Amino acid sequence: MINRWRKRLSVFWRGVAILCFFILAMAASAQSAAADEQQSDACRAAALSTWTEQELWVWDKLCQRQDADLSMNAAFGTAPSVDESEGWPASRTLRSTFIQTILTAPKYSDLIKDRPIAISGARYTSEIELRNSKISASVRLTNSRFEAPLFLSHSTIAGALVLIDSSFGELVDLENTSIGANLVLSGSHFRSEVRMLGAELKGTLAIVGARSDDGATVSLGRAEVSDAVSLDRSEFGGAVDITEAVLKNSLLATKATFRDVVHLNSAQIGGDVNLTGAQIYQDVHMSRVRVDGALILAGPQPATWFGEDRTLYLRGTTVKGVDDSKDAWPPRIFMSDFMFDGLRTTGAGSDGLISRSSDWYIRWLRSDPGFCRMAYAQLESSLRAAGRSSEANAVGMDRMAREYSERGVVYPARWLLSPVHRFTVGYGYHPEWVVLWIVCVIGVGAIAARYLPSNAMRRARARSKIIFSTHRLIPLISFGQAYANVDVTSDRVKPWVRRYFYLHSILGYVLAAVLVTAVAGLTGPPMAGIGAE
Repeated sequence: MINRWRKRLSVFWRGVAILCFFILAMAASAQSAAADEQQSDACRAAALSTWTEQELWVWDKLCQRQDADLSMNAAFGTAPSVDESEGWPASRTLRSTFIQTILTAPKYSDLIKDRPIAISGARYTSEIELRNSKISASVRLTNSRFEAPLFLSHSTIAGALVLIDSSFGELVDLENTSIGANLVLSGSHFRSEVRMLGAELKGTLAIVGARSDDGATVSLGRAEVSDAVSLDRSEFGGAVDITEAVLKNSLLATKATFRDVVHLNSAQIGGDVNLTGAQIYQDVHMSRVRVDGALILAGPQPATWFGEDRTLYLRGTTVKGVDDSKDAWPPRIFMSDFMFDGLRTTGAGSDGLISRSSDWYIRWLRSDPGFCRMAYAQLESSLRAAGRSSEANAVGMDRMAREYSERGVVYPARWLLSPVHRFTVGYGYHPEWVVLWIVCVIGVGAIAARYLPSNAMRRARARSKIIFSTHRLIPLISFGQAYANVDVTSDRVKPWVRRYFYLHSILGYVLAAVLVTAVAGLTGPPMAGIGAE
């Protein structure tokens, strides 16, 4: 009986505790709501009497922690596309002084610092001067038309800066600006320069589906971006400059269009450089770049280069891998000191760089107007590591041919020796070829021996013409005194036979010399690991 009452009291007090908790929670919520309402009222009361009707409405929305989208209020009229200058009602115009006041004046910025500042559907007809400002919130100015410069250089923005789906008729200046989160310029149209030189971004840079006019440069030189930079599906009419930038993640430009020069010289990129499906109309300067990921030109669509003289500069660049397709490269590539750790095939399937013919590899390497030994050596090493010895040997032979050609300009003797080394031992990659030459020369010598005087070999007691030919060909090896006694120098020997055996002996020394140099690795790789598949 006592235990039953104890259980009932326990249940009762538990219910009382839960009820008290809900009462306290509701009281705290009501108190918080009252405080928020009080704060909103104080925020509204701070509005200036000089503000226009639309500016007062925007401020009221921001005080209520809401997005201020002028297109959602019929009182402010209907506006055309942000790219059209005609047809914008005056009620959509926000003055630059209003924007500058609410973002930088402490009286106003402190009232809205704990909420994003989101304004949409506006028109800005005068320059917005925010240089050297400190903005304590995220800023979203979207679906708007900017007809004058936007100056934010040397400023600090605590949150994100979002300028999407807008039209910018003049300079967007973000030079040396520090942004605490993402910078998003996607879907916008830039008629003038976007200057981000030396900017510091703590998040991503997204310029996706955007468009810049002819001559409108996008400058990101010396900038530092903590996450990915995405230029996907954008069309750039002016130059894109990312020189000396530090990008701690990937640079993505899939299906982007570049109608002017792209500069990436001396940049540091912590991930991939992805140009899958990109359309490139001018040169891409990518020298002295360090890429911790892969250079990707392949995928559902390869990169497309327009023009017979389009050039990709890769001088001194280092990448972790190359992922491409056969037709993803430009007509010319400067590869001096270009280094890659391996050949990736992700997304390229059976058409990957590791699975092509030796002819393709040689054409690719010869697309460099100069001669880069390092590119040859790296490709040869990668192919050999992948078990493609035949293709590796072909690449190595072409390297040796170009070396002979390059040095032959200064040393003509090397140019003359090139055919000898090529066709006898394949520049050291095919030392077995010399055996065929020896067999052929021995055969020809045996035939020539038939035209010696009839008693020349019989008098010396030499029985085999083949052994005699071998004896005359191979230096330092004797097949007996009988073959050494055969006289090919007497007047009774026909002149052409006598001259042939002089040549025959010389060929023996030449073949022996090239064989020794091939085995020693003096004209190509050492014999270990060399051979066809």
